[in-house]
Amino acid sequence: MVQYTSEHQLKIEEFGNLYQMKLDPGNRWIQLAAHFPWDECTKIYSGHFPDSGSTAIDPGIVIGSLIIKHKLALSDEETVRIIGENPYMQFFLGQDEFSPAPLFSPSLFVEWRKRLGKDTFNGFADVLATICLGGGKATQSAEGAPSKRRLKLDATVADRNITYPNDLGLLNRAREKTEATIDFLFEHLRGELKVKPRNYREVARKKYLAESKKRQANKKTLRSAIRFHLSCLDRSVRSINLMLDLLRENPMPGKC
Repeated sequence: MVQYTSEHQLKIEEFGNLYQMKLDPGNRWIQLAAHFPWDECTKIYSGHFPDSGSTAIDPGIVIGSLIIKHKLALSDEETVRIIGENPYMQFFLGQDEFSPAPLFSPSLFVEWRKRLGKDTFNGFADVLATICLGGGKATQSAEGAPSKRRLKLDATVADRNITYPNDLGLLNRAREKTEATIDFLFEHLRGELKVKPRNYREVARKKYLAESKKRQANKKTLRSAIRFHLSCLDRSVRSINLMLDLLRENPMPGKC
């Protein structure tokens, strides 16, 4: 069961603490709280909870905390800590008074991510995109069908399957493709070649994984891995050329 206070019910004058601090109306979190579509996002969020049962944490705290976390690129623990130190953030979350105590446990972030899923965050993105684009309806394609494109408003929520290219990663992909080409050509040359050309693929794979799993790159070992991959790639290309010379016909028309 979800209990929610509408965005229109909380005023900045009503937000105080023991020292009756006066908040700056021009602060970015107060401005964001005034313009953020809380009601629309809460409807999407509430769809993951039953109408009866124990009361869940306020949707404004959940949605607002996720926004703070991704906007400032903070860890789960640091997000809870900074919210407890910042009255403007607590106003953004819809709190009536400032409280230095943690509003929730950092472990709840894991539960929220599992329960909500990517479809919920895509729904949030659709609501924000509609407001940012100034239209009241979702964008339509040329044929009139709803567009399936998603607007990424923050680089910290980019799809995880989009990798950042780097020299070693590109060399590793090229090495794997040349090794697959050698395997393919060797099947056509078993009668003429008794042994497959050596390419040290296992050693190269281990070197690549050892570097790619490091949190912080080591320039010396990275240069060594790049040189090794360049050597393997050069060896594989020369082996492919020699194997193609032994074939009467190209087994891969349009590829070689």
